[in-house]
Amino acid sequence: MIYVHQDELYGLGNFINCTPTIKLMADHYGKPVPVYFDLKFIEECFLDCDFIEILKEKPSERPLFTSGLIGRNTCPDYLHVYKSITQSMPLYGELPHTYVDRCEEIKEFSYNIVFIRGSGSEDPYYVSQKMPDDSYYRAYFNENMTDNYTQAFVGSEGDIKRSNGLFDGMAKYTGIRLALALIRDADYIVANDSGLAHAAAAMKKNMVILWKNTALPKNANPNEFCTYKMTQ
Repeated sequence: MIYVHQDELYGLGNFINCTPTIKLMADHYGKPVPVYFDLKFIEECFLDCDFIEILKEKPSERPLFTSGLIGRNTCPDYLHVYKSITQSMPLYGELPHTYVDRCEEIKEFSYNIVFIRGSGSEDPYYVSQKMPDDSYYRAYFNENMTDNYTQAFVGSEGDIKRSNGLFDGMAKYTGIRLALALIRDADYIVANDSGLAHAAAAMKKNMVILWKNTALPKNANPNEFCTYKMTQ
């Protein structure tokens, strides 16, 4: 059985970078590609995806590849996955954009600007490499704080706790599909390098990523409406 494995050691952003290749595989086989997700919250980001078949049980066979295929490459991750797979499998056509569900069933919430300050790990060193100083976020608070401009924060409970009150005074939301819907309807996204930043890029949102110590261009995304602001 040919399938793809979303490995628990690699987060949402890693899997989003696999989606262009999975889409081409689905086109090649003429049917959705089976995917087994270790992490339920990542599975929930692809419930509406017409080129992925979500497996409820992990097959005994080895997968064609895992989301851990992304390694020490020097080109963007989504290109590295494509180049790796096409060494052994003929995939034709233009490389699609990255994908994540837009969660159209959720329509109740809308904000002009959505803030993301996420980390898929609680390891102190990992967090230190991902989290820009508070002042970089506050600059966007000051720029956009008007009576008619609405702002919200999306992320996990851990993301909120780790921010130590930085986003107090604005609405804060958790839950992955609600987060995707809020990103979908926002005018602008301010994020760090995180899985939800890759989700916003997959939706081609106008956005800035407050970039700290992760590698470029490796961790870049294909969103032409994304800018990168280097931070400390």
